[in-house]
Amino acid sequence: MKKRDLITMFLCVPGAGLFALGMCMCLLPEWGAAVQGVWTGAAGIAVLLWAWVLHRIMSGKPAMIVKKKRGKKMHIRKKDLFMGLIGLSMMLGSTFSPAQLSELVDELRTMR
Repeated sequence: MKKRDLITMFLCVPGAGLFALGMCMCLLPEWGAAVQGVWTGAAGIAVLLWAWVLHRIMSGKPAMIVKKKRGKKMHIRKKDLFMGLIGLSMMLGSTFSPAQLSELVDELRTMR
């Protein structure tokens, strides 16, 4: 096993655990911890993204996939961003009902 794979494994396990715990906190109304679940899930996603970037760097690849276009301007392809937003909306749409989504948004707004 290579060093980069071992480090990735040690980062992905707690990241996936945090993400799973956050989803459980959001989806189980008995716990009453929807807002805390959002933050826990976001922390899990951040750890997983960190593991992905670290794995790419240790593999000798650039941290992010970007394309150069005319000179020094860097950008992420619009198609990739669009597909990511579609995937996120499908995940949220299948996870929450419209009433749950509006309730979650209201809770997040009252946190400020």
